[in-house]
Amino acid sequence: HLSRIQNEVEIQSRCKKHYLLKIIAIKLTSMIRRPLFFLRGSIILQQHLQISTCEQLIRRHINASTGTIIEAELVSPLNIDLKKALARHDQLLLGSPSKKEVRSSLETIRRFQFQTEQWKETVDTEEKLYHEHYQTPLEMAQSHNRFGILHQNLEDYSKSRSHFERSLRYFKEVHPPDTFHGDIGEACNQLAAVAAAEMELELALQWLERSEPHIRHHGKSMFDVIKGEEHDKNEKKPHPELRTCLENKGQIFRLMNRHEEALEVYREIEENLVIDNQEPDQALKLDLADCLFSLEQ
Repeated sequence: HLSRIQNEVEIQSRCKKHYLLKIIAIKLTSMIRRPLFFLRGSIILQQHLQISTCEQLIRRHINASTGTIIEAELVSPLNIDLKKALARHDQLLLGSPSKKEVRSSLETIRRFQFQTEQWKETVDTEEKLYHEHYQTPLEMAQSHNRFGILHQNLEDYSKSRSHFERSLRYFKEVHPPDTFHGDIGEACNQLAAVAAAEMELELALQWLERSEPHIRHHGKSMFDVIKGEEHDKNEKKPHPELRTCLENKGQIFRLMNRHEEALEVYREIEENLVIDNQEPDQALKLDLADCLFSLEQ
């Protein structure tokens, strides 16, 4: 019995060490050359999932006669939650659920499908929600944004671009035409990321140029911004996605060998967008170093 316990502990230790080393390698690689981050997108979520693999459960099947482990299988808690959500949904449909209950159940399933990277299944669930439950322009805009992310994960960039364009059109219907809004900026950033994925760098930069003012001046009147009267004593903190937008812009400049412009972008992040006057993170330091090194060549 003691030998069996020791074997189990040893396997847990090896598994945990393996995944920690894998995560460190992933993070170091991402610091050197990171892909564009999709706002509200999959890459950030995927990094979260890679980190959370350390917390996965280990299911063991013990041979009762010998006490040895004959199989070790990693089981994600998210997969367990998804199975439970699907079972609850099937049970719900056996009764007479309200439309609100069905929508809530489907949205829970969609969330777990997305988190477990079941992209095609998530598309199917989103289709049900889109056609049967979403009606307002804002719901349509957000749904098309999710479709765009899913098709990008499936590497179907044509569909992804189409959905992001439709998302942008719906967001423009929702928000006043004379006001900057982060939703519009984020939709433009998504389109920039698709263009970058297909190495259409000039187009990606154009979308980022359209994105930046909406994110930088979120909620402000275009007229006031043009007049230079957008600043006041109650100036809000920068939009939470401004740094992401600028990082994307810096990476595009670097891919285009426009390192001086990239350096200006990273300097702005360093001076204005490092949270609570903390030291710049390692990734930003590497971006700055890369620009400076390239300019010295």
